[in-house]
Amino acid sequence: MRKWLIVGTALGLALLLVILPILVGFALERAYPVLIERLRVEVPNLGVVEERFERGLFSSSATTRVRFDAENGAQPSIVVDQNWVHGPLALPEWFSGFIPIPPVLTRARGQIRSAEGDRVSDLLLTVNLDGTLDVEAVSPPFASPDGSLSGDGMRAELAIQGGVRGARGQLQSGEVRLDSPPLQATLDPTTVRFHGMSSEAGSRVEGTFELGATRIEMESGVRVNWGTSFGTFNASRIPNELDSSAFDIDLGDFEISGADGPEALAIAESGRLQVDLRTEGRRVDRMQLVLSFDTLQLGARSLGPGLLRLTARGIDFAVLAEFREALEGVSGSEPVADATVDEGAGLLQEWIPILVAASPELKVERFELDGPDGRLEATGWLKIDGSDPGAFEQELTAMEAVQAYGELAIPFPALHGWLDLFMVETVADEAPGLPEEEILAMAEFMREMALGRLIETGFLRPKDDRYRIEFRFEQGVPVVNGKLLGPGGLAELLGGG
Repeated sequence: MRKWLIVGTALGLALLLVILPILVGFALERAYPVLIERLRVEVPNLGVVEERFERGLFSSSATTRVRFDAENGAQPSIVVDQNWVHGPLALPEWFSGFIPIPPVLTRARGQIRSAEGDRVSDLLLTVNLDGTLDVEAVSPPFASPDGSLSGDGMRAELAIQGGVRGARGQLQSGEVRLDSPPLQATLDPTTVRFHGMSSEAGSRVEGTFELGATRIEMESGVRVNWGTSFGTFNASRIPNELDSSAFDIDLGDFEISGADGPEALAIAESGRLQVDLRTEGRRVDRMQLVLSFDTLQLGARSLGPGLLRLTARGIDFAVLAEFREALEGVSGSEPVADATVDEGAGLLQEWIPILVAASPELKVERFELDGPDGRLEATGWLKIDGSDPGAFEQELTAMEAVQAYGELAIPFPALHGWLDLFMVETVADEAPGLPEEEILAMAEFMREMALGRLIETGFLRPKDDRYRIEFRFEQGVPVVNGKLLGPGGLAELLGGG
């Protein structure tokens, strides 16, 4: 009995240590060309230039060279070298400290390098017996050829379910530095964690991220510091439905300092940004954005809390990108001033019906900002009806396609202060050389006259402790508090027109 037990144990060990690894090698040899062919089919812009697989008894090696077809016509290529250790015990990996528990089908170490031989990334792939894959990738520190961009490398960990039904993982980047005068910037280490799933019914991914602190310094002496930010994100795609994505960020404290000294020009604390998107391709069907903060320090002036909630619709980023390329073509032409201006005007007239074809709309649902003088509030919307491209062939009909509405409530001291700034600049321009005290006195006198004129004509409506303003733009005509705004606009009213 003991003899047969020993023989059975020996046969079992032989099966695990010798026979099964050899069989795994044969299976890899058959599966490798199938994998390459699948890549050719599923990744159209990727071409496999060379593939080689050499099977061994306990490990195998492979080399694959692939070429990418870039949009600019370039065809960069990379080489992937791999060493496949056969399972289930992956004995050669024991020397590196890895003992597979539970057993694995195979474990591969690889290196991605450029066609010139530069190392791009190190790979570690584990194929488990249940069909799941574990992938680790580490990229070394990098630097651009001119040294303007450099970083401490990246690390990615990914676990993939069999059949690519789902995945989870994380991405960690080291410090990234930009030194491109007149700008120097540093981004501290950043981490992204995610998990997702995919099926015929649709796909979804969600996760969290930690965006490292950012420091920016300009040659002018302006410095920007932005603290670490934390957030969540999610995205989903369902057949025959709009794509959906959203993220929510707790923004780090923001500080900007000038060149005159270390004192901060602006400090924002406890900010939060929320974005919810519904898209079809690159066209925004609906976007909601909410931005809030607790305090905003502008020099010696303290504001906050503040809140902005807006909605946008009908924005096509693909069309905007094409329009930008067309504009760059005009600006890059020979510098013949009149011809360039005429060409730009003609291009704009040609593109306006295309840019507004989705009838873009922007709505400020709520804006609030508390200050020492009270609360500033505003709501409003802007719509452009792009259903009739012919309406933009003439200026009159084009203006009729634009509609806007807004309501604004401004505390008395705040509006008085803004008018003072406007009047001081006006007096200084019209009467240069006047002493400062005379400029201030004349500006105050003009401000009181302007306020009286605006209230008398109905363009300002005092109520409680704030001025109320209602603005409409209909049929190409601007209307403020029910009064037509003349061709000279507000500046003419303030100047006595």
